[in-house]
Amino acid sequence: MFRDAVKHGHAKIVGQAPCGFGKTVLAAHLAVSSMRKGNKVLFACPRISLVDQTYESFEQQGIRDIGVMQADNRRTNPMAQLQVACFDTLYNRDLPDFGFVIIDEVHLADARMWKIMEKWKVVLALTATPWKKGLGLHFSKLIVLSTINDMLAYHEKDSSVGLVPIKGIGPKPEFLREIEHLKTGEDGDIQEDAAQHFMDKTEVVADIIDTWMRTRQEGNHPGDRTFLFARRRITAVKFQEAFAAKGIKFDYIDAFTSDRSPIFKRFRNKVTQGIVSVGCLSTGVDEDVRCIVDAAPRKNQADIVQALGRGMRPAEGKEYCWLNDHVGNANRYGWFADIYHDNLDTMLPHVKGSAYEQEEATPTEVKRKQCAVCRGYLPRGAFKCPTCGNVMVVDDTVTIDAELVDLRKVKAEKKAKRELAEKEKEARAEKRKQGEPQAFYSGLIDFAQRRNWKEGWARHKFFEKYGNWPDGPGGMNLHNVPMTPRKAVKEFIKESTRKLRQQQNANAPKPAAEPEYKAEF
Repeated sequence: MFRDAVKHGHAKIVGQAPCGFGKTVLAAHLAVSSMRKGNKVLFACPRISLVDQTYESFEQQGIRDIGVMQADNRRTNPMAQLQVACFDTLYNRDLPDFGFVIIDEVHLADARMWKIMEKWKVVLALTATPWKKGLGLHFSKLIVLSTINDMLAYHEKDSSVGLVPIKGIGPKPEFLREIEHLKTGEDGDIQEDAAQHFMDKTEVVADIIDTWMRTRQEGNHPGDRTFLFARRRITAVKFQEAFAAKGIKFDYIDAFTSDRSPIFKRFRNKVTQGIVSVGCLSTGVDEDVRCIVDAAPRKNQADIVQALGRGMRPAEGKEYCWLNDHVGNANRYGWFADIYHDNLDTMLPHVKGSAYEQEEATPTEVKRKQCAVCRGYLPRGAFKCPTCGNVMVVDDTVTIDAELVDLRKVKAEKKAKRELAEKEKEARAEKRKQGEPQAFYSGLIDFAQRRNWKEGWARHKFFEKYGNWPDGPGGMNLHNVPMTPRKAVKEFIKESTRKLRQQQNANAPKPAAEPEYKAEF
């Protein structure tokens, strides 16, 4: 699929596949193929901790001509045909020419990557979540290699491959309602300060600790292998201290944790029951995670899937991963495993909102129901809670004494109601549209009055904008009422003034050339 895309003129391509698919193995095969053609190949990963991990993986695939672009790394070899480097190294170095570049976890790249990527001939970017805002502005092709549901189906046939399912419980209804109204930032995600303020509440922290203790003691899953996700360091430390007060040992990790090996060693040996994380553990971590506690409210689809996907890797004796979802992330856009896009987002970076926000919801975005007793997420189509056994009440009674209706008439009435609603919507939009010229003219009047300019200035500027007069015969019958100018008015005046000056400079008479004097002898 990748080679076919290159043949059809795509030089910048994204390949999507969930964790556990074997993206590094795929990258190794493509790297070897390109090296055989004489190309110098680069494999880029987001963090230094992944560089050695990738190097060892390539060696396991039989590749030997490998060098690491990193200061003081014993594996540095500038002459090697295949180079492995982290993003920060690429951002801060003069790079040689590469015939083929593989970017891992491309959803973590930023504008610096897009700039240096322009000089590379062919780029393949790999990620489980290619739903980064504006990614389609830099890549022309998306290849969906596999989805989470594909990997779940593989696991049903062979428990040693694919992904294990997620089971668990969702947030309390009162918590979820409050989370849905938290402020969002320019990127469309929930603001960190707002998230921290909510998650720091005593009742929220208590619910997180008590729920973990209860579900762990039920014996339905081994809770001693837990990842807990938080948004801010101060909140994460609160969780860690609350667990410690109960005699439960949790390690802490964030972007500034340099030596992580002892933390993971204690996690594997069950010396600690889990790890509290801020901004980490959601990519490039292949630990045997049996429980996830999500306490990081988010609206970014990629972040949600990456975090919850950490618990889906298969392991010996692991039938599923348990989820304590305290913030509703798993079900915010429908069940997280069903999130799917067959195209890359093309929203401009400066436009407010998250990726795909301007698109309509897909039919697959169906939310999972929650059990009214234990808050457990129900499998699609289930009427009995697998966690507590509660049976959902379904009204399957048949009404005998009823009046028959003409279904065609009912359908016509629904259609007429829809058409009426659409007309009302169009009328409201037209009303708003008609109000824009008045607001623009009123802003011009206010601008002129503040500077003691004549009223005719505002009328002529309005004509310049709309091609029609605000009043008089044939005009738009607008009112002569001043109003504080909006941003659009100020920008128009600024641009109009700039064009006027540019025109005046172009029409200004040029100074006469000085006459040439010839010496006479």
